[in-house]
Amino acid sequence: AAVCHPNSGGRDSGWRLVGHAQHQATNPSIRTHLECSASRARSSSAERASDPAAATCGPGPIDAVYTWVDGSDPVWQERKRAALQRLGLPAASPSNRSNRFANHDELRYSLRALETNMPWIRHIHILTDGQRPTWLNTDHPRIRLTDHRAFFRDAAHLPCFNSLAIEANLRLVPGLAEHFIYFNDDMLINRPLGAEAFFAAD
Repeated sequence: AAVCHPNSGGRDSGWRLVGHAQHQATNPSIRTHLECSASRARSSSAERASDPAAATCGPGPIDAVYTWVDGSDPVWQERKRAALQRLGLPAASPSNRSNRFANHDELRYSLRALETNMPWIRHIHILTDGQRPTWLNTDHPRIRLTDHRAFFRDAAHLPCFNSLAIEANLRLVPGLAEHFIYFNDDMLINRPLGAEAFFAAD
């Protein structure tokens, strides 16, 4: 499952997270969204990517946001070590174990599953600390690779290794849709889902 955050930007969006079945039978707009997502699932991947309507099912344009880190990167490791030293924090602690930052290329498979089962997503924002997956096609029109520096208002708070602090600033990501779905890189969507699984207009 993915966590869904309405990005209000100071406005009351009026949308909330709901279960899929709760409104499916009673809300005509939800049935419309279901038909929309079913139509997308029947089309080819290339057709879905080029179809402007794919981004507007449900409450309007909906983006996906991923946080990603490669803990094996020596440059990143040194940046983390220096930050801990500057703050007087131990290099090893339960909240700072290396497995919390391990990368096993889960993002690659999560993106494949997203394209297959949620093709109506408009843009995919991947947030990193100056890193890039070597296999990622950053020229793809739907991919937005964004450095933490682009959405943290105070540069003194960087580098940041706290996922909660990063999540608290998601609403400031440049170009992010008012409605977006936040994923960790190890989340996989294993069946087709429409926007109505995440948003409802009540």
